Amino acid sequence: MRESTWGFAIVETIHLLGLAVLGGAVLVGNLTSGRVLFRRSDGAAIVAAVRPVFLAALAGMLVSGVLLVASKPNRYYLDDTFRTKMVLLLLAVLSSFVVQRLAFRAGHSPALIRLLAPISLLLWLGVGVCGRIIGFL
Repeated sequence: MRESTWGFAIVETIHLLGLAVLGGAVLVGNLTSGRVLFRRSDGAAIVAAVRPVFLAALAGMLVSGVLLVASKPNRYYLDDTFRTKMVLLLLAVLSSFVVQRLAFRAGHSPALIRLLAPISLLLWLGVGVCGRIIGFL
């Protein structure tokens, strides 16, 4: 990709499209889990329907992200913003799974979900902000 005129741009476009799809899936999943969206609908069915979209977008972003990093590994590895993004990404993925799993389990605490869902969204926002900062470096 280092020697290709269009390689980096194409992979980055795929990465950003994955971000858009992932962002939508996270918003729908977390806001449904927190009962902000679709209050009168079967929230568990909605979250179950969104999960494959979330997983596919996440997989696409991970693959395209690895390809982007492989184009300039030292630049990314040595960058504190990149490392912060990776930590936030790990926490965001874990928090999304926890929120969506707890939300429709019997005996769950709605207050806990209403606390965790916005935290999860903030973690995803942090991933995006770090990614945008990295784009300027």
